[in-house]
Amino acid sequence: MKKIAFRAIINKKLLLIALLFVLVSSLVGCEQPAMSKILFTRQDDSGEYIYIMDADGSNETNLGRGEYPRWLPDGKKIVFFSAATTYIMDADGSNLTALSKSLRYADWPSWSADGKHIIFGSARDGGTGIYIMDADGTNQTKLVEEVASGTAYTFSPDGRKVAFERWREGAQNIWVVDIETGKEIQLTCSPSRDEYPIWSPDGREIAFTSGRDGHDEIYLMDADGNNLRRLTTYSGTVPERWGMIAPGYLALAWFPNGEKILAWLFDYGTGRWDLYSINKEGKEEINLTQDISEFGLWTHGSCSPDGSKVVLSISLPHLSESRGFSEIWVVNADGSDLTRLTYNQAWDRFPSWQPR
Repeated sequence: MKKIAFRAIINKKLLLIALLFVLVSSLVGCEQPAMSKILFTRQDDSGEYIYIMDADGSNETNLGRGEYPRWLPDGKKIVFFSAATTYIMDADGSNLTALSKSLRYADWPSWSADGKHIIFGSARDGGTGIYIMDADGTNQTKLVEEVASGTAYTFSPDGRKVAFERWREGAQNIWVVDIETGKEIQLTCSPSRDEYPIWSPDGREIAFTSGRDGHDEIYLMDADGNNLRRLTTYSGTVPERWGMIAPGYLALAWFPNGEKILAWLFDYGTGRWDLYSINKEGKEEINLTQDISEFGLWTHGSCSPDGSKVVLSISLPHLSESRGFSEIWVVNADGSDLTRLTYNQAWDRFPSWQPR
């Protein structure tokens, strides 16, 4: 009996010590990791501004006037344009530094994965080109000539190449340029429109959107242009003529695991835009915005670093509380738990998840 009682006392002491350790650890050193951030732009009658907020929509902060914000790959800095000048700042808006200035059009800055280079479009020399510079703004060089205003371009994951679109002789195709040598290679040869190239996370494949079928479809090819195949099949209404945006699918981003692509689908017949997760084999599609009963317009999105969630912007013209302005939402990658984050009479657009 004495041994049993002694053991009971020891066990109670050990339990008390364990509880005290947990309490002290929670007070002293074991802090919860900071919540990841979402970057987006807000446009109202006074202009366009860069905002940041927690992934649950809290702590919304105005970082100042600007356009086309992009995260540094480590998630600590942001590059953006304002008045045709490229700026860089810390993620909290501090340490604002001008990197380049042009008196003419400039847009869409993009970081290399190693954070050493930035590419951007500019018409500073007359015709629009793609420029590259070091992360501190030095060594500014025109990398690609003869591209149109608004041309899409993106770094390869290893930072050695840039994929871009180029319009020549009545058709637009996908090209790649080697940053070190300047050598350009045409990857597609479409009589129509191939655009918006995006590299797979491992750099082995490039997805892009093509109008070669009379409407927009997503295609996938190896990084050298071989093994071309179509991923999507749009079965909706196709008008004889349309404006800038054609019905069908448009690829926006790869999921981090490289197995799925985030894309929008514009259905001309219903006028509805939806955001989809599409398996790269073309065998599985998940409508991430299916729980929005009103038809949406102009949806964009970005995947969380672990691929479990998607943040998106969408305009809902018939929803009385939004009055047609676009707002920011977040949804699980399986299409569940769609949640609205912003409620403003302004255009909240182009959300992107902070890298980790």
